[in-house]
Amino acid sequence: MDKAQALQETIRKTIPLSDFMGLEILELSDTAIKVKADGEANINIHGTAFAGSLYTTATLCAWALIHSRLPADTMLVLANAEVKYRKPVLGDLYASAEVDEKDFADLLQRLEERGKANLEVDVFIPNADAPALVYKARYHCRPN
Repeated sequence: MDKAQALQETIRKTIPLSDFMGLEILELSDTAIKVKADGEANINIHGTAFAGSLYTTATLCAWALIHSRLPADTMLVLANAEVKYRKPVLGDLYASAEVDEKDFADLLQRLEERGKANLEVDVFIPNADAPALVYKARYHCRPN
């Protein structure tokens, strides 16, 4: 099982909502991630993606990327987030995030030195021609 598959299994086992949403990790590197959530499982009354599903997909996208780089016994939580819904999303939801390697190195150093650390992440969910959702969040971690 590769790193992306193992992470996806961890998410499904520990965050059951992700399984219902059809969340799938499509790509994972040390600094970037792309996830997909099933459009039919996340639809609203208007036939577009439910705002709560967009928010949750973005939250899980960023959480998964950061979690993939943390020591095994580290707690990771969302501290705060700002979201801008710009356009409706039809069909499947695709979210992507990227964090600079230096920012990850700083996070891990602060975690080791201070026993806690924060990291800001931007997540984008596109529609056909432009960003549909822009999500900026700060995640907090500490040893469990």
